[in-house]
Amino acid sequence: MKITNVSLTVVGIPRHTGFVSKHVIVELLTDEGVTGIGEMSDFSHLPHYSLDIKDLTTVLKSILVGRNPFDLSLINKELLGNFPETMYYYEKGNFVRNGVDAALHDLCAKALGISVADLIGGRIQEKIKVCYPIFRHRFMEEVEEKPGGRPQTLSAGLRRVPALCR
Repeated sequence: MKITNVSLTVVGIPRHTGFVSKHVIVELLTDEGVTGIGEMSDFSHLPHYSLDIKDLTTVLKSILVGRNPFDLSLINKELLGNFPETMYYYEKGNFVRNGVDAALHDLCAKALGISVADLIGGRIQEKIKVCYPIFRHRFMEEVEEKPGGRPQTLSAGLRRVPALCR
């Protein structure tokens, strides 16, 4: 199996504060008709650090097209060489590498007809805890006194909400 194309799609996810977080959906297509999907986290909170999607697509195609998606370590090594860690808080390379890595793992698992959990050695628990973020508020007035009591967090099954750090 070989990767034949890379598609990046920017999506806007509105937050309850009105801010729209922009994420990038990564699709890796293959010659066998299997598509792997990943996601690059929010790039929109700092416009000066936004990505040029056309340029990024071109670079990722040059790295990925023609490759066997099961060559995970080799591909990740090349991604790290092209998008190195800078140890900077707003580093884009980490988002790019993680989005592609998730798509590669999704693609490999689908090709084998198994879950990603089974691909990486099996589940160790049936449920995982998730976080409901309260960051990206523009004003302190937007932060409720008891965010853990918000109806939408409780109805979603979330029981813990992190404290606001400033």
